[in-house]
Amino acid sequence: MLHGVSITDPYRWLEDQEFTANPKVARRASRLRPSYLNAIPGRERIRKRIEEFLAVETISFLGKRRTDISSLSGQLEKNAF
Repeated sequence: MLHGVSITDPYRWLEDQEFTANPKVARRASRLRPSYLNAIPGRERIRKRIEEFLAVETISFLGKRRTDISSLSGQLEKNAF
């Protein structure tokens, strides 16, 4: 309910960890994702631009450190670009 309006979430079932179809859906999505993303026109240009935004240099008591997309792989999946 939002501002008196009932809102339904047709994808709520995907959050149910007990629903047995979820692992199957996730595996299928993982197989389909690369073919879909690789078909995006200009994908490489977009990926390089995102890398530019994510490449930052930080200075701490340990010295300068450059963070780039490869070091963020735990937070961002490279295939998302």
